[in-house]
Amino acid sequence: MADSQLVSVQVTVAALNRSLDAYTIKRQVGHGAMGIVFEAEQKGIGRRVALKVLPPNLALRERTVKRFLREAESMGKLGHPNVVDVYEVGSRADFHFFTMKFVDGPSLDRVLKAGPLAVKDVVGIGIDVATALAHAHARGVLHRDIKPGNLLRDGERILLTDFGLARQIDGEDGGTVTESGDLVGTPLYMAPEQISGEFGRIDGRADIWGLGVTLYELLTDKAPFAGTNASAILHSILQREPTRVRKLRPDVPRDLEAVIHRCMEKDPAQRYTTSSELVEDLLAVREGKPVTARAPRFFDPVVRWIRRHPLPTGIVAASLVITLTLGLAFRWVFNLWKTSNSEKNVAEQQVKDAEEERLQAERERDDQRRERAVAVARRTIADARQLWSEGRAQDDDIKQLEATERILDVLRAPALQELTEVRAETLELAATFARAQGRTDAQVLEELEPLFGAIGGDSGMLFRAAVLSGLGRYEEALSLHGLRIVARPADPMPLMSAAGIERRLGLEALERHDLDRVPGPPEQRLVDPPALLDQPRAHDPVRGKLRGPSARQPVERRGRGGTLQREDGDPSLARRGEDPR
Repeated sequence: MADSQLVSVQVTVAALNRSLDAYTIKRQVGHGAMGIVFEAEQKGIGRRVALKVLPPNLALRERTVKRFLREAESMGKLGHPNVVDVYEVGSRADFHFFTMKFVDGPSLDRVLKAGPLAVKDVVGIGIDVATALAHAHARGVLHRDIKPGNLLRDGERILLTDFGLARQIDGEDGGTVTESGDLVGTPLYMAPEQISGEFGRIDGRADIWGLGVTLYELLTDKAPFAGTNASAILHSILQREPTRVRKLRPDVPRDLEAVIHRCMEKDPAQRYTTSSELVEDLLAVREGKPVTARAPRFFDPVVRWIRRHPLPTGIVAASLVITLTLGLAFRWVFNLWKTSNSEKNVAEQQVKDAEEERLQAERERDDQRRERAVAVARRTIADARQLWSEGRAQDDDIKQLEATERILDVLRAPALQELTEVRAETLELAATFARAQGRTDAQVLEELEPLFGAIGGDSGMLFRAAVLSGLGRYEEALSLHGLRIVARPADPMPLMSAAGIERRLGLEALERHDLDRVPGPPEQRLVDPPALLDQPRAHDPVRGKLRGPSARQPVERRGRGGTLQREDGDPSLARRGEDPR
């Protein structure tokens, strides 16, 4: 992972065209684990190729150059219909490069953004990739980075690419940790033996694990092992069992579920021994024949946990016996109590229980719908920000308009009407985009007014403040937040909203080296909103701004009209007179 982060060093098209005279370099199309990929045309024969270049700064390390050339060698010697073809390997000036077939089709991680794939398509993808892996493993090549981003759609077939982390199965350079201590591979798709660094156990079955995780994700649009960061993901892979495929997607055939879960067995000995065996089972799924993999049983995770933790298992078993005994005794006493009550009381209790269960189920459904709506909205907002950034960078008006339209789609979505904070964020972003496209403040307000104008109370003020903030009218936005703070003194959210704007003004002033232009004393401008909540403050409801530090630290400053006042929230302490400076 450390080496792949270094490829962000810029290699310009112009520099490549000067150095590689046999090719016409057109544009950068991406990067892999060990270099930057460009679209190019080979002069003389007019062949369209993908040209992968090792940046000069990486070429300073002999080990890195060897890995780069090994990638070209690994791909070049395979010669398989499901592996991207390599045409030429060379070195010019400061650049090491090799050329490959240019594939117009998207990678599967981009295809997955549209949602889970059809079962039939996933089976076909699995057969193509497993066939390519069987071919590579038979020639001693281990890929070590199977994931949707390294699988390209080329018409009706799938091509395996990016052998930047590949090695010989019995080669010397097969460790899973770099010289700097970073793991080699993508955490979401790494096999347990790769994470543990068990070099002697890493073979073709590690690639089978990565393919199993990939097929799981293509079917469910969810990663089988989740975590908030790389460390949490790796811990999940080592310690937790994935949710069964059919629980997330019931239409998946049981045999296909069995095949995928066998690929993801934590013990390599429990997986398919070779990729050829996996191909046979996937073909059997396609043809409706029996497979060798056994469908996962609901108690399998328990059995695996018991095998890994024998001592805690004994303690748990003893606790269960005691609990069961106490439970039986309690039930006997409970039955005595139950029979002492009248049938009427029992019926009333049953009605109450049923009503509570119904209400709880409704609350859970509402929470799930809200979570899904927030997730979709956040994803759309993130995509719109990315598209907007690309459009601004490329001066592409179409991309900017599309980004704006996506934001407006989020605002119009019925599911977001109750999601106040998300809607406020989206309104601010919409105003920012519209203003950047040259619309006047009046035009922006007129366009966005129908989306929040009819909403009154605190939410209405929040939405209007968001739009004003997006237009850069921070003073007016702070005034509205000030009214919200007065109306809801016990609610921290209005205070945090106002503090966020104060912090933004402080950061902008810091960039301009002009702190005196920002409202409020300098000590408080760059404080994070949560920190502001820890300090009692006075508030000016007319200007709508936070004023003054903690009451324990009174500060004198000049107010309007030459008035000197202590900003400790007590107007009786204000005094007039000479300038203390």
